[in-house]
Amino acid sequence: MRLASYAALGMMQVDDVWLYGWCSLVGLAAMLGGHWASRFVDDTTFNSIMLAVLSLGASLMLFKGFTTGGGEG
Repeated sequence: MRLASYAALGMMQVDDVWLYGWCSLVGLAAMLGGHWASRFVDDTTFNSIMLAVLSLGASLMLFKGFTTGGGEG
């Protein structure tokens, strides 16, 4: 979906087509792998995994904000 909007708005770079292809393939593989793995995970474990992933993402953003000055200047 995003790829179509990039193309329509003229934001897609021809030099980056290989990157778009690889990201699409990796995203598709991750989606299929997640769908397969969901059969083995109950609700409590899923909530724990999501909490860990979201906490890691928030921690990385906070760390980057503290170390780079939050993008100011």
